[in-house]
Amino acid sequence: MLPPPTSEDLAIIFGFAEGKSPYVPKPRLLKDETERMDCIANCIAYYKEIGRGNEREITYAKFCARYLPAVMDRFLDAPILGLSGPFQPELYELVNTSLFIMLVTYHIPYFTKYIRSQKPVAARGKVFTQVLAERIARFGAFMDLRKELNPPDVEDEIEVFTDLLVEALVLFSIFVKFFAKYQEPIKTETRNDLSRYLIKWRQRGWDTSLQRESNRVFADLQGMSKELADYVEAGRKQLKARDKCAYPGCEIRDNLRACVKCSIVAYCSTAHQKAHWDAKDPDIPAHKPTCFETEY
Repeated sequence: MLPPPTSEDLAIIFGFAEGKSPYVPKPRLLKDETERMDCIANCIAYYKEIGRGNEREITYAKFCARYLPAVMDRFLDAPILGLSGPFQPELYELVNTSLFIMLVTYHIPYFTKYIRSQKPVAARGKVFTQVLAERIARFGAFMDLRKELNPPDVEDEIEVFTDLLVEALVLFSIFVKFFAKYQEPIKTETRNDLSRYLIKWRQRGWDTSLQRESNRVFADLQGMSKELADYVEAGRKQLKARDKCAYPGCEIRDNLRACVKCSIVAYCSTAHQKAHWDAKDPDIPAHKPTCFETEY
C-alpha cells in the first residue's frame, strides 16, 4: 500500500521539485500530461478513500503556500507536452493537473490569500475566471465538432469529456461566487459565448450532472438573489478563515490580530494563539503544521 502523499510528492509530479516519489513509478512519464494527471489523481484519491483529514489539510496547505503561483501559471500557460491516449489538446488546456489540484484546495486559506493578494507574484491569477470561461466555451465547440465527425467510440469519448467538463464548471462556479471581487470582469463576448453552451447543456438530457452544473453556472452569470448573496458573503468570510478567532470554540470576531507568519488566521488574544499553536488535544488541530510564509 502506498504511503500518504506529501506536498513533496505533489511538487515532483508537477515538476516543481526533483526527487523520487512512490506516486511516480516512472519519472520519464512526467513529460506526459496524461500520466501526470493520473499521478495527481492517485494522490487525490488516496485522501478521498482513506481520509486522514488533518494530514490531508497539512499536505495541501504546505503545497499551496509554496507552489500556488506556479500552479496558476501552469494552468494559464497550458503546456501540452508529449500527449498520449485518446484526448486532444483542446481538452488539456481546460482539464489538466492544475485544475485537478485547484478543485481539492480552493477551500484552503492559502488559496484565498493568493487570490486576494495584490503582490506581483499573484497578478496573473486575476484573469483566471476569464480564461476558464474562454476555455469552457472552446471546449463546447470542440465537443460539438467531435460529435459531428463521429469517430469510432465517440460516445465513450464524449462521456469522459462530459465528466471532465463538469469538473471545470464546478471550479468556475466557485470562482464566480466566491472570488469574483478579486478577479477581472468576464468580457461580454466571452460571457455570451459561454452562455450559449450553458443553455444547450441545460436543455440536453444526456447527463444529469452536466445539466445541474450548467444551471448553476448560468444562474451565477445572471446575478444573485439577496438570499444567495448573503450565503456567498458568509462563504467568502469562511474561506478567508479570519472572520473569527481561529482557536476552536472561540466565537470572538472583533479586534482580531492575524498570525504574523502566515496571515491566514487571526486570534482574539495571545493566550488563544499560543494554545492553538501546538495544541495537544486530538480534537483541536494545531496551527503550527499548517503555518507557512508565502511569497504572495
